[in-house]
Amino acid sequence: MGTGTGVTNVATLLEGQWTNTYTEVDGKAVEQTPSVVEFRGGNFTIEQDGKVVYRGTYNIGPVLDNEPSQHNIVLFYKESINPLFLGGPRAGIFQISGDYLKTVFAGVGNPAPRQFNTFGGSEQVLTVYPRLEVASRASDGKVTLFGSNSTW
Repeated sequence: MGTGTGVTNVATLLEGQWTNTYTEVDGKAVEQTPSVVEFRGGNFTIEQDGKVVYRGTYNIGPVLDNEPSQHNIVLFYKESINPLFLGGPRAGIFQISGDYLKTVFAGVGNPAPRQFNTFGGSEQVLTVYPRLEVASRASDGKVTLFGSNSTW
């Protein structure tokens, strides 16, 4: 991971477990399989139905446009249910607002997206995650797309 103070602080904020509440691919909301993503110590795992479906490492750094709340992230898959993910780095950007994480990832081998949106043919995936403990506190088992403290 990066060595700058801002990168170190955001790395600490990123650590923990997150669960997906909204996913968009190529400009369209998609039905999603509930999953838990864990970032810890430069490693990530993604579980669905209690089984690890993706595992690997990640590096983070600041976004090029000096936007202090947005950071680059690159995933390197070591295990994947999708063989295409094993072909190279998967670059993206992320933002944390309170207990909510928003990511946008490009296709493997493509440059990181520069905005938090997707569009037809972009091969980009936008996902919104609350921290797992926030989702667990929701009385109906669901969390709204954006938390009440969100600034997105």
